[in-house]
Amino acid sequence: MMKIIRLSDIGRLPVLDAAKARQCCFVDLIGGLVRRGGAPVRGGIREIRLEGLTPAEKKICRLDYIDAIAGLGADFSSPEWWANAASEKNEHTSEHFKNLCLFYLLVKALKAVDDVIVYVVCNDAVALQLWAWCGRAGIKITGVGKRPFVTGRFDEGVRTFKAVKAAFGVAIRAVVRKLYLFVVAGAHIRKNLDRTKDYYVIRSWINKDALRQCVYAKDPYFGRLPETAVERGFNTLIVAGILNNFTETVRGLKRVDALIVPEEYFLSLSDIVRALFRLSLRRTRLKRPVMFSGVDVSAIYEAEIEKGYLDASYTKNILRYFIAARLACSIRFGLYTQTYENYAWEKMMILGIRKNRPQARILGFQHAFVSEDSFKYFTGAKERDIAPLPDGIITMGRATKNILQSYGNYPAGILTEGCALRQEYLAGVKIFNRRRFGRVVVPLTMIAKESALTLDFLCSSGLASSGIKVIVRCHPAAPFETFQRLLAEELPDSFVFDSARSVEEELRQSDMVLYTWTTVAAEALRMGLPVIYLDVLSPLRVDPLFECDALKKSVSVPEGLIPAMDGFYNMTDEAFSAEQAGAQSYLKDYFYPVTPKNLAPFFPGQ
Repeated sequence: MMKIIRLSDIGRLPVLDAAKARQCCFVDLIGGLVRRGGAPVRGGIREIRLEGLTPAEKKICRLDYIDAIAGLGADFSSPEWWANAASEKNEHTSEHFKNLCLFYLLVKALKAVDDVIVYVVCNDAVALQLWAWCGRAGIKITGVGKRPFVTGRFDEGVRTFKAVKAAFGVAIRAVVRKLYLFVVAGAHIRKNLDRTKDYYVIRSWINKDALRQCVYAKDPYFGRLPETAVERGFNTLIVAGILNNFTETVRGLKRVDALIVPEEYFLSLSDIVRALFRLSLRRTRLKRPVMFSGVDVSAIYEAEIEKGYLDASYTKNILRYFIAARLACSIRFGLYTQTYENYAWEKMMILGIRKNRPQARILGFQHAFVSEDSFKYFTGAKERDIAPLPDGIITMGRATKNILQSYGNYPAGILTEGCALRQEYLAGVKIFNRRRFGRVVVPLTMIAKESALTLDFLCSSGLASSGIKVIVRCHPAAPFETFQRLLAEELPDSFVFDSARSVEEELRQSDMVLYTWTTVAAEALRMGLPVIYLDVLSPLRVDPLFECDALKKSVSVPEGLIPAMDGFYNMTDEAFSAEQAGAQSYLKDYFYPVTPKNLAPFFPGQ
């Protein structure tokens, strides 16, 4: 009869003599969905490799994942559920979908082996589900190293303590920010914020660098929408979330033309107390089993929901509900526009606005890319009519609207084609002539772990010895310091971190762009540069250009990168021009130009 031994690390795999090893095998889920390189035998024990989902399985798993979260939304519909990160299906900040895929493939593999002992190397969430599955299947399982869970009141007390600690950390930070804002910029805001006026409210994001550009016509997320609102007779108020450098950004508010008010201005101390009280309103028990491609994965879902409540983002999202509610009752406005990626914080802002100003029209601007695995954008059928969605969602163009319509289960009429506010410069850009600078651009994402994984992939590719200079552009929300400790090795001298210049300026002096998920890839392609998708986030495929094959390549192993780059460098001028034309044919519907006609959806009723 099979026996499973769970390990938390591949280093714990024992070394056995030949006779015992022949009765054993191991599965390493932490090393990756598909193990690349390395010996198939470790410590004399044969490895069972998981080769990934078939296209048919991937399609079913995607639908099951979206439908399961939608079903939980119908079960738990409340501010507490929408504030939980589990509700947003964020494929970048959570490993939930990956864990589900790993467990499904693990069960599939276990059913096909007849070894006496199977060592399974996996994380705690998968181990918890494996424990439950073995109990139902009558398979003996033991844990080596860290146990997947501890039962009893002590464990519940530890989790509660962690949740309270995280929540109080957020609360203290909010109080400090509120007091600093009151002292440094309170008088300036009170002088310029006229509560007797009607405003067009735009919820944006800024930091000290973006603030230097944040005059009318240069909002980092909405371009010249604030200026256009003024031209159309509106008083414009930008409610800003500050990404980093809070003190420097607040001090700079007086030096800009636009009326920018940090979101903490609309937060009271009583709101912070009430947000902490919300911790007692948690509901974590599933009402029915959750299935994933025919496999019960309820334990993984329970772990994900619990993790969401323990995380500091939960309290931050609750605070944004109170910020929006107080904004709605203290400022007069009929139009409210915010970014739209269907994040939990966006849903909480919508709930707060609707609580105290139900007559206001709420618009969401789809300002970033959409990939085939952008689950956060794709509402399930069961949550379509209950999820806190904007009254209207304005897309960058027809291409992204079509993707949302095809995958998203959106109510009829909610999606409207708008324009690419952030990429206005692309409308008049001339396609670059083919040149070689010996430079490539790597725009990183806001997820520290993904940034480290990307750079490790590039280091393993041999790029450092190719003579190519690598310009690394960090996301404003994730500077190098946030992921430096996660890097497997020291970066070579040819890797240069530089975000001082604009994206356009950087692209003008580069040969191509290497990317995972970023709208910069689409911008580069629009300017005539070749791009290479780094498929390093398996089982997720988050390529924002997944519908386009022109002037684009994809690599999934480090040794494939240099040949892919050489393929572009060695392409004939005629073939290169043909690829450029094919890319432009697709991108003309991706980034609509900023024109009065395309701006009209942002001003309904005018």
